[in-house]
Amino acid sequence: LADLGAGDLARPLLAVYPGWPNGGQAGRIGAFIQDPMLLAAVNLDAFESDAPRPQIGPLPPGFTPVLTDDTGAVFIARRLNPPGLIVPAPLRDGGEIEALSMTLFFTALADLVGRGIVLPAMEWRDVKGQIIEGATLESDTARPLDAAPTIDLITPRTMPAQDVPVWPLLALIALAALMAERALLIWREVRHAL
Repeated sequence: LADLGAGDLARPLLAVYPGWPNGGQAGRIGAFIQDPMLLAAVNLDAFESDAPRPQIGPLPPGFTPVLTDDTGAVFIARRLNPPGLIVPAPLRDGGEIEALSMTLFFTALADLVGRGIVLPAMEWRDVKGQIIEGATLESDTARPLDAAPTIDLITPRTMPAQDVPVWPLLALIALAALMAERALLIWREVRHAL
């Protein structure tokens, strides 16, 4: 941050300062601006328990504080035009402070890279340079649906007559004859026994 020149400040910028030179320290967060692009991924409770040292000295022109401590010293600052952020430099200690500092740094980087993306206008032109209206519908082969048919168009179908098989009737007659024979046999035995 101290090495920035006028040319550096005139373009989009992600500047860092040595915020964690001796690890984190317990601190209290003061005023901050709701900035979901930048602060959504950062756990503010973890930030307070391992807070970086605030940025020392005045902010460069155009930067406003985003996150401060309870005395008003600045942890994070933002500039809108041209886009710019000042965050503590990431620390590589292999612990929780590294996770916190890397999350903050890469969230700031993603915030800067993602801002200001303008998609080109989607228009198709013919050989004369005239805009072709409805060109995006060229491959749209859908057609409007017809009105639903009325119910009176549905007619019941007549079923052809079917031949009824004879064998179930014959099996029933045979079963009845067998039962009659057994009943007659039992009646005769009971009559002779008396």
